[in-house]
Amino acid sequence: MSIHRVLVQPEVFADPRSDMARRDCLAEILHKRSLIPVFQPIIDLRLGGLIGYEGLIRGPLHGPLHMPVDLFRVAAETGRTTELEILCCQILAAQFVALSLPGKLFLNISPASLSSRAHEADLKDDLARYGLAPSDIVFELTEHSALDS
Repeated sequence: MSIHRVLVQPEVFADPRSDMARRDCLAEILHKRSLIPVFQPIIDLRLGGLIGYEGLIRGPLHGPLHMPVDLFRVAAETGRTTELEILCCQILAAQFVALSLPGKLFLNISPASLSSRAHEADLKDDLARYGLAPSDIVFELTEHSALDS
């Protein structure tokens, strides 16, 4: 099911039996890399200077998985959290560099995704390819299970 059909017929996605629609929507987002990067400045209040930016992600605008809580919940339900998190890091790193933002890039990632052997080399290579040194990145460890309550 395409994102377009879910947008045109939102009742399809709202139906509790629409697990397939949610999986298909997430699969399309991941395949097309259709995530929206957003950057929130991080300021040192003591000195008043910019430290860097926290990279945040949204799903396609006006889509059923636009909000991160929905996006990551479906990823968890379908066993695709690591894939989503790595893609988020890639998209955020690329846009951070493209915008020439100053300071450090803060990335949210779960311990499981950060240590995943399947993606660890890809993530390191991607960050280096975008010109980001290890000292340019701050990983913030998340726990998505907190979203379940």
